[in-house]
This record gives sequence, structure tokens and C-alpha cells, in this order.
Amino acid sequence: MDAGVDVIDIGMIGTEKIYFATKFLGIDGGVEVTVSYNPMDYNGMKFVPEDSKPIGGDTGLRVIQALAEANDVVSRRGSLTQQSTLIAYVDHLMAYITPTNIKSIKLVVNSVNGAAGHVIDELE
Repeated sequence: MDAGVDVIDIGMIGTEKIYFATKFLGIDGGVEVTVSYNPMDYNGMKFVPEDSKPIGGDTGLRVIQALAEANDVVSRRGSLTQQSTLIAYVDHLMAYITPTNIKSIKLVVNSVNGAAGHVIDELE
């Protein structure tokens, strides 16, 4: 926000949901802050460009690096809004199946460190 960027906070998510939300919301890009596999004192960042296209050194990452290194002063502070994409994401997932074709089954779900737990609850 200090760099003049308008931020949409979509809450705690898994990687798959940042890709979905970036495309679904029609925004310029997304960033997921993650512990990933870094040591305990470090966070990682996953960048997702518009339309959830792949990003790498030749497809946007060096542009982000140049912007960060330039450290340009902006006159406008960005805004912060919160928006849930949970229902839209679950609807998207459900579009892959025909629920009436699924027999009644019992499942045990390991939702890792909790990032997917709320999605599982909504799917249920």
C-alpha cells in the first residue's frame, strides 16, 4: 500500500486459491505470503501475474525486481479491502463433478496446516 498499490486481502489460503482468485477477480496480480520450506524465521512469496499465467525471470519476475530496487516514491497510498472468494472457489471446484453421481462415502481429510480446512468445510 505504501507503494500506491490497492490491496485485496482474501484471507488465509492455499496456493491453488491465489491462482483462482487472481483470475476470478480480474486483477493485475496476486501475492501469497507463505512459510513454504524456508527456515523458521523466513517467509516466502509466490507471485501470480494477471490471468494466473506462469511467472519467471523472463516473464515478469525481473520487472518486479527492478520496481523493488528502484524504490520510487509515490504520492498516493494504496487502499486495503477484504473480499472472500470462498464460495466462488467452491462453485468452481464443484463444476468439475456431478454431485449426484457420487455415492455416499466417508472421508478423512488432512488439511495440512489449516489453509485448506475452511475450503473442506465449505465443500462438505
